[in-house]
Formats: sequence, C-alpha cells, structure tokens
Amino acid sequence: RMADYYMSYSAEIKGLTEEESKWAHSRIKEINDAGDEDAVCDLGEVEVVDGVLWFHGQESGDPEAVAEFARDFLKRFRPRDSFALEYAYTCSRPRLDGFGGGAVLVTAEGIECVETAAWVAERRREHEIRRGGADAKRASRQHTPGSEGRTE
Repeated sequence: RMADYYMSYSAEIKGLTEEESKWAHSRIKEINDAGDEDAVCDLGEVEVVDGVLWFHGQESGDPEAVAEFARDFLKRFRPRDSFALEYAYTCSRPRLDGFGGGAVLVTAEGIECVETAAWVAERRREHEIRRGGADAKRASRQHTPGSEGRTE
C-alpha cells in the first residue's frame, strides 16, 4: 500500500505592532501574488491574527522558507529577538523512512538548522569510532550531510 508523508509544525511571533502587522500582511500578499506556487507551498500557512504572526502546516512546508520569512521580520523589526521552529515528519504507515524532524533557530544574524536524521547518523558514526568496531575506519572518513547545521 502507498503511504502518505507529512510535515507538521506550528510557531508564532507574538505582540505585533500595527507596523509589523502591516508588513507581514504585505509580505504574505507579495508572496501569494508572485504566482510562484512552490514559494507559497514552501511557506505553508502563515497568518496574522490578533497581533500574532502564526506559521503552521499539517501536511507540508519548508522550514527554511519559514525561517527566511522570520529572519526578514527580525532584521527589520526585532534585531535582538529570536524565533524557533520545531517540525515533525510523519507517515500514514509505519515506514522506516517516514518519521523524524528537526528544529530551526532564527536571529537577525543567521539561521541554524538541525535534522534528527543527521544528528542520529553523526552520533552513530561517533559511537563506531569510540568502540573501534569494524566500521570505525570507514565511519571516521564519512561526512554526514547536514549534521553540522547551517548558519548564515
């Protein structure tokens, strides 16, 4: 049977001023009006409700697209603040590749990301090296993409 894969998240920036709310509405409209369906889908759902900028998704989205939006906001309005987003990968069936997640920390200066799959792979590699197992030499030469996170 086919399986459905999902990515879910929910995070917010509270206490928006009128100017911040106007900017967020304008930016959301700009992205929607650009006609780039990928950009709209990548951002998932983003709303401004009662002074709260709310990012959420139940099926899909791109944490980096959300992070870039949040970074633009922080750079413009709150350069000393931070924004955090945790997300989960889930699956409708118990597939080995169907579960995981990650986290993103955003400041005006940069974006840092970590994915659970990369973290687990790196911890396993370190374990193999420490125990000196048969795979230790190979593990010491391997690089796990994404294990170091991303900083801009």
